[in-house]
Amino acid sequence: NAVVFSAEGFSVYGVVTVDAGDLDGKTFGILNNKDTVSGTALMTGSASSGTRLTGKVMTVRTEPVKRTGIVFVAQDSSISMWSFHSAGEEGQYYVTTEIGGTLKYLKISAAGVSLVEESQVDEDCRITVEAGSGKYSGKYRFSGSSRVLRLDNSNFTIANAGTSNDNTWMNLAELSTLTEEDF
Repeated sequence: NAVVFSAEGFSVYGVVTVDAGDLDGKTFGILNNKDTVSGTALMTGSASSGTRLTGKVMTVRTEPVKRTGIVFVAQDSSISMWSFHSAGEEGQYYVTTEIGGTLKYLKISAAGVSLVEESQVDEDCRITVEAGSGKYSGKYRFSGSSRVLRLDNSNFTIANAGTSNDNTWMNLAELSTLTEEDF
């Protein structure tokens, strides 16, 4: 989806955004970026007795003027990639990742953020993905039945459903054609 123009000595990236209702069958990294050159990616590691997921800081490339839309990470980044599967209603998805060949589902509940196996999927695994506007244009907020995903220092945890701030709006991330060395 990236639009890249290259010439000797420089590259220009075009912004690519995805409608929150059009994620079915797509795979992205989920990353909190506060409009800087680095962001914290949602990873599959568990923290705080299974109520948080770990984050990993990495360098990102963004659309150069407005810094909105999909961000790019180096192709050799060890970022967790998340697949979106329609949960039936517009903007609702089962968000999955593979760990050691086993499919895991993202769960956002009053107890925290966790990954569960298919046999444990419940209503809190139906993730609503809301597209941002204004200050949060090009970003997405992920929520379960009563909580939203939130970055808290270096880990991902929950906040009350009505919470809307820089820590609750995420970017979708794609792998760039550039390596970490080129970033």
